[in-house]
Amino acid sequence: MTKQAVAPVDRGGSYSWVKRTGFIAGPLGAALIILSDLWWGGEGESMPVAALHTLGLAWWMACWWLTEALPIAATALLPIVLIPLLGISPIKVATAPYAHPLVMLFMGGFIIGIACNVINCIGELHCKLFIEPVIAM
Repeated sequence: MTKQAVAPVDRGGSYSWVKRTGFIAGPLGAALIILSDLWWGGEGESMPVAALHTLGLAWWMACWWLTEALPIAATALLPIVLIPLLGISPIKVATAPYAHPLVMLFMGGFIIGIACNVINCIGELHCKLFIEPVIAM
C-alpha cells in the first residue's frame, strides 16, 4: 500500500473567512437590530430606542470579539465612538469607565513593564523596587 501525499489546505491567510464574516455580520446585524423598531411597531413601541441602540452595539461588539475581526483592543473602543453617535448617552458618560482608577493603575504598570523590557532592566529594577524594601523591613 502506497501513501499518497496530502496537499496542504489553504486557510486563506491570517484573515480567514470567519474573520471576514464577523467583520460584516457585526455592523450589518447592528443595523438590522436598530432598524427593527421601524418594522415591528412604531417609534419606541417594542423597546425604548436607546435600548435597541445598545443591543445593536452589543451585537456588533460580540461579533467582532468572537471572530476577532479586529484586535480586541480596537473592538473595545467602539463604545467611545458609537454610544454618543447613536444617542445612547453623552461622551462623558461613555468614556467614564475607561478612566477608572484601577484601569489607570494597570495601564501604568503595563507601561513600566514595557519600558523595562525595552531597556532590559527587569532584574535590577525588580531588586530595587521589591526585594530591597522587603529586606529593610
